[in-house]
Amino acid sequence: MTRPSTAQELTRGGAQPVVALLDGSSCAATTRDWAASEAATRGSTLLAVTSLTGPGSTAGLTDAQVLILGAPGTGSVTRALLDTLSPAGRRRLPCPVIVLRGRQRQPLRRVVVGLGGSLADEAARQWAVDEAALHGAELVVVHAWQPSVGARATTWQDTLDRSSAQRVVDRAVRACSEQFDGAARGTLVEGDACAALRSASEDADLLVMGSRGRGGFTTMLFGALTLCVVDAACCPVAVINPQQVRAVAPAPAAAPAARTADPMKPGCTGPIMTV
Repeated sequence: MTRPSTAQELTRGGAQPVVALLDGSSCAATTRDWAASEAATRGSTLLAVTSLTGPGSTAGLTDAQVLILGAPGTGSVTRALLDTLSPAGRRRLPCPVIVLRGRQRQPLRRVVVGLGGSLADEAARQWAVDEAALHGAELVVVHAWQPSVGARATTWQDTLDRSSAQRVVDRAVRACSEQFDGAARGTLVEGDACAALRSASEDADLLVMGSRGRGGFTTMLFGALTLCVVDAACCPVAVINPQQVRAVAPAPAAAPAARTADPMKPGCTGPIMTV
């Protein structure tokens, strides 16, 4: 793997690393701790990078399992995140991205996957299954639908639309149950998709979404719905592009407790903190 010149190994594990952006901001320490716990669960190396803005700075992420970004506590999260990425990185990163928001707990106990009716849904669902299995977490499928308006606003049409939306949830839950030994359930929510996923994030430890990302600001790295959810979520949000998905390597049966160095204090080491 070709690594950026700003990269630093904080823990040693498998070949495909978990990468954390630790840029010296106020959220860098909590980002490091959450990422270290995720890397330990995956049996992977934790690799810290201090910048993703330079030329070729995202090239070294090609073999990464996931990129973890901390989010500021105030202001626009998505604006701050876009400022941390190079122009190329804003359009497409070569691995899934987890944006740390709100309550950040490890290990994960509930993983929620939001389905938006796009081609990215299956990639998000599969990644969420793998993540829930890795952590032994409950898996919840959430899909939102809205009643028709205007000329199509009839009770008959709403019944058809709701039935169609319920089938989306039922199919996803069946597929999860076939691949996943843990608890899996689905929820159909009437209303705005961003509001529904924001509400679902209140009781979740990780919210997973697919992103199509097809040109223009609202669909660069994150699609329009994803931008809204990342700004509003109460827990970390994983953004999955179908071209980014790779299998999650199982953790070793008896992985030693990883230790992590604080990049802000060279030479200082300490145990992983559970947030």
